[in-house]
Amino acid sequence: AWSQAWGLAFHEWYPDADGIRYISRHASPGFSVCLFLDRCVDAIAAEEVGRLVDLRKTMAAARRKYHLDSQG
Repeated sequence: AWSQAWGLAFHEWYPDADGIRYISRHASPGFSVCLFLDRCVDAIAAEEVGRLVDLRKTMAAARRKYHLDSQG
């Protein structure tokens, strides 16, 4: 909820920004990215590199480490 609130605030404060890059509290020292898709969707390309089902062990470890709920 906090990340979404900050993302919305930056979206409103900086109308020319396509997104923000920041050091995540949990994923440090790597960067996290928040993209404002309503502004940059045409500049994004994606490549399929595998199926999530093949990453079950990795996803389970991430859920434990970051206390994530995988239920939608």
